[in-house]
Amino acid sequence: MSPITNEILERYRVYLLPVKVDDIASRLGVIIRPLDKELCKDYSGLAYVDSKTGLKHIYYNQSDSFNRQRFTKAHELGHLVFEHTVFKDKFYDDFKGDFDDPFEKEANIFASEILMPSKAVLRLAGSKVG
Repeated sequence: MSPITNEILERYRVYLLPVKVDDIASRLGVIIRPLDKELCKDYSGLAYVDSKTGLKHIYYNQSDSFNRQRFTKAHELGHLVFEHTVFKDKFYDDFKGDFDDPFEKEANIFASEILMPSKAVLRLAGSKVG
């Protein structure tokens, strides 16, 4: 697990599943909203930092399944946490693109670590074993 992911999980005491991605994002000062219907047909999500206000935004496709929306939010949060938006104004994710892109890989790993933190998974597995 990356140190930054671990720090976020510890700071917000994330020990249970399912992880409340919206709560974590909100605590980090991120505004989450559904994508405009025009963009929904092409994208699952987008991360954006307003250059005038500094406010961080995550937009997600509300037409996607609930689980897909959760992953998208966690993935976009990864782009914001790792400051990928410093290199681009916006990150649009259609999840059909270049999976070798290091920013996309990092955001995917972050999302998986946030959604399935090892401590919570091990705790759950331990409670079911035996």
